Amino acid sequence: MKMQIIKKFGILFLVGGIFFTQTSVLDYIPNKVYAATNEKQGTFSVGIDKKNIKVNENVVLKITNKNKEDSRIELALSDGQVFNDEETNKLNEKNKTAQVIYLPEQRIIQISKKEKSDDIGDVSLVIQMKKVGEYTFAPIVKSKGQDKKVKATVLRVEEQEKQLSDFKEKRIFTQQQNESPEDNRSTKEMKNKVKQKEVEKAEQIESKAKAPEKSEEQTNVTKQENLQLDENKKHETKQAPENADYIANVYDEKTWHAAWDNPKIQVINITQDFYTMDHINSGAVTFKNYYNQVNRELTIKGNGHTIDAGSESISLYGINCKIRVENLNIYHRNWYGFITTAFGANNSEITFHNVKDTGAQMLHSFNSKLILSGNIENNEVGSYTSPINGYTYNVVNSSNGDGTDGIAVRGQANWEVADVTVKEGSKIKANGYSTVSNFAIQNGGNVQIEKDVSILFDNSASENHTDTDASPSIFFYGAGSLTLGENSHMNIINGPGRAYRPSAISMANNSKISIKKNAVLDIEIQKDEVGYGRNESPIYMEGNSQFFVDDGGSFHLNVKGTNAGSAPAIVNMGAGTFKVGKNGTFTVISDMTSPNYGLIYMGNGSTFQFSDAKKIDLQLTNPNSPSALIQMPSGEWKVDVQRVYQWNKGNITQSPDYKWTPIFGMAIPYVNTTVGNIRAQSVNEDMLRDFKQHFNSAKAQRIVFDHIPDCNVKITNQPSDNPKDENSYIVVGKTIPNAYVRLSGSSFTEKDHTIKSPVQGEDIPKEISDNFTVKADSEGNFKYTISPTRHFVAGDKIVAFAFNEGKYSEYSVEVLDTTPPVGTGEKIETALNDTTVPALSNFIKEESDTNPNNKKINYLWSDKNTSDLQTMLKQEGTHEVYIVLEDDNGNTSQPIKSELVVHATAGEIHATDIKARINDIQSMSREEFRQFLLDESHVKAWYVADFKYHDGEKDVQIRNFDQIKQEKGSYIVELFLSKDLTKQREDIVKKINLTIDEGNLELIAAPEKISFENITIPSREKIVNRSSMQGEIVVSDQRQHKNEWKIYVKQVKPLTSLENDVISDGFVYSKDGQDIVLSDQNSLVYHHKSEDDQNVHINWKDSEGIRLKVKPGPNVKVNETYQGELEWTLTDAPM
Repeated sequence: MKMQIIKKFGILFLVGGIFFTQTSVLDYIPNKVYAATNEKQGTFSVGIDKKNIKVNENVVLKITNKNKEDSRIELALSDGQVFNDEETNKLNEKNKTAQVIYLPEQRIIQISKKEKSDDIGDVSLVIQMKKVGEYTFAPIVKSKGQDKKVKATVLRVEEQEKQLSDFKEKRIFTQQQNESPEDNRSTKEMKNKVKQKEVEKAEQIESKAKAPEKSEEQTNVTKQENLQLDENKKHETKQAPENADYIANVYDEKTWHAAWDNPKIQVINITQDFYTMDHINSGAVTFKNYYNQVNRELTIKGNGHTIDAGSESISLYGINCKIRVENLNIYHRNWYGFITTAFGANNSEITFHNVKDTGAQMLHSFNSKLILSGNIENNEVGSYTSPINGYTYNVVNSSNGDGTDGIAVRGQANWEVADVTVKEGSKIKANGYSTVSNFAIQNGGNVQIEKDVSILFDNSASENHTDTDASPSIFFYGAGSLTLGENSHMNIINGPGRAYRPSAISMANNSKISIKKNAVLDIEIQKDEVGYGRNESPIYMEGNSQFFVDDGGSFHLNVKGTNAGSAPAIVNMGAGTFKVGKNGTFTVISDMTSPNYGLIYMGNGSTFQFSDAKKIDLQLTNPNSPSALIQMPSGEWKVDVQRVYQWNKGNITQSPDYKWTPIFGMAIPYVNTTVGNIRAQSVNEDMLRDFKQHFNSAKAQRIVFDHIPDCNVKITNQPSDNPKDENSYIVVGKTIPNAYVRLSGSSFTEKDHTIKSPVQGEDIPKEISDNFTVKADSEGNFKYTISPTRHFVAGDKIVAFAFNEGKYSEYSVEVLDTTPPVGTGEKIETALNDTTVPALSNFIKEESDTNPNNKKINYLWSDKNTSDLQTMLKQEGTHEVYIVLEDDNGNTSQPIKSELVVHATAGEIHATDIKARINDIQSMSREEFRQFLLDESHVKAWYVADFKYHDGEKDVQIRNFDQIKQEKGSYIVELFLSKDLTKQREDIVKKINLTIDEGNLELIAAPEKISFENITIPSREKIVNRSSMQGEIVVSDQRQHKNEWKIYVKQVKPLTSLENDVISDGFVYSKDGQDIVLSDQNSLVYHHKSEDDQNVHINWKDSEGIRLKVKPGPNVKVNETYQGELEWTLTDAPM
């Protein structure tokens, strides 16, 4: 089929398999679907020969297509469908209009119209169905870029041995016999309710077969991400295929226990909400124990359903189990959780993903690792109403089993495990109904919270009691660590009910708290009425523990409701290390009034260290508090680069009593609450002295170590070297308000630095104590002009050094080269036959660039040129040439005009023939004779070399000089310019004649033109003077023996008009008052004898020489022009 034809046709796709989509219904008939692929007439239908078949049976799809516009149909087979190629070919033997091709890799059947066919016609496809399920065949018509879909028929595939009654039996709620008396009172009523619900569901199943198990990704499409009890809906049952022996469809207590009993089950697929009945003789909890299931990996897919597990807990004893619970609402009353590994399943791992747990402790598995991900919620409550049966149950510690008496839930953590990992992006919410832990971590366990996690431990409603079950919100039984990942936020709220067990975090020896970059740990203690201890202090860390707040991290602790016996807000028992990173925050606030304790207690050998922190805020909110802020039997606070504010006792305003800035290099030693000898530095000696004298955390209401803003600086304009741009002499920049700025670079001198440094004293670094160039304004802006007559140099670096409150920074920018190169046009001369092409650089001279770092200048042929260089070189004459200069930085000049002169030849010699008298040259030396010949030839010469025009007159030589004798005779003089000089392939040669004789008498010149203008015809004869004359008579007499010579003139042609009117006697020669009429006979007009070799010039007065005789006559006419010719003769013999 040709491509141009394909483009005209719509393509129809037929999709087989379990199909979920939104469709537009065009037409629907049972077992057949009709659809038009475009607006033209034609039908498409799909039919199946059976509505219900068994596994491994064949179904025949009959496809009819009469639409001439349709070229191809595609059927994509799903898992469980096998194309029967052999049977299909048999059924389509008579179809000559279409061909069927199966693409096994894509699992696609293609039905294509043959090239010369009008339509596809009738095609049958045989498909074997290998799996149970409901299959929809829905055609998708693609025509002109638009999809049209139609609702299709459904094929149901069933197991041969299964009956619908099996489904009904499985779905009926089953109850165990060992029920409590309270349960017996409502058993009949419960059975009726449940039976009614389940039968309704079973009836719905009659129209649907069990669907194949979806992948996790497909299941996630329907899961409830945020599981809410009040949104409990009756979910559609989703069942796995019955032949998937590793998957169990669970919908009641029986199938629940059966799935756990079978060690081959890897997936428990919850298909509806259900309730697990209590099996209690005494006590509030019972266990369903499973032994020796080693290395079992099991996923519980809740699919958004709800299970009320009652008082039962699934107890695993096998080691290395991996249990994953996802997308489930769970209710239970067992304080071990609805599953547990507490009694033997060591080294196990339990994952909760998108789980909401209501009732007792979510998990007690102190020998297992816990992983939390997605949205997790654990609501510990004293009682709850089951969403399954509507009954309200107490969550009990010990009871007769029906919840009517006993003690409300106590001593239960949210999670009591060996180790916790909270996965990235999770949202965790938990409350402690009692006063025990949210996280209770066994020896050596860690709490690892990944990035972007949100955790809320809201213990504000914890019940008020003081028994020994109470414990901190996050409790480590042994050494461990709490890591709060980047950008994560943990909020712990301990309410008044925990007044006697207010601790938020309690850690053993060698433990560590780590708050990563931009993470926040926020703790609120609403009431604290006990002294310090493992379960009492809001933050308690035993010896050799660490507390790190990384760059940008935050720690906030607010303790309220204290009394005189309350403990410090933070207790570290010794050799502890507290460290806050750059821009970190560490805030501790308390209303404590104990005279015996400080706000922070750190045992012997501890250190608290921070540098350039955002804020360290230690604050007592009670103005009458006698407590110290810091208490250390021995130890040291090491602080660097901070502003320090101190409020004296009783001052709870926002205005401090002291402000010291900047202070850096602080070492503040402590002996209990007494500050020792402070070591510190500052830029101001008086202020430093005052700081050492008055800093006292024992007598302070509040101390804040505040952040000094980083003294960032930036040059915001782009300096350049172009004198026409103000950026060539102005620097504009931005820094922090009121900072001092020094500018440096080759264009700056000491005269530019006139502002005194704010720092004076000994041992101050020179870069700080030297003068500055400019001071920033209150918004941090600065601007400086060096001088409009000075300019920055391209490639130079301008450095801005900014200083403020002990902080400084530096910024440099390179001066840009924005000035184009300059140059002057240079004339280039060459010849047509010269094969050497001039470089573009030959057309420019005196080129230069302002940037000393530029290594070269590029020469570009300008668009202003009328043709290319090669064309110009082939055309004789003078051409205008325009060249553009470009530097390394791409700056280009305006086109620079120059000239290209192309000569016909590469050089010429011009000379005249020579006549010499023998007497004049005989006595000359040979060199004098050589020079004589050059001078007398009046030689002129030029040549082109190196694209320049050269005057070659002085370079002309005589090639054959040795053959020229100083004797009478005729000679050829060969003048030449050497090819070594002209750089041509041949010499430039000129030959002239030399005649040596006795000397000659010559008429060198005679008048060329004599004019008579504006002549008026007189009434009688009249002689008229000349109007003008070009030339004169010049005679040369070079003879050795001179005699008299004479000049004669005659009329060669009389004056004749254009009309051939002739004036035969019009010319006269006048001299000494006599007028001689000229005719065709010679008339003597001058004679003379020369005394020397000087030329004789004969000039006439106006009334002498050649004149015009005018008289009236028939040939003399007005407005006519007449012309004639005269001949002059020189002779020394008679005529």
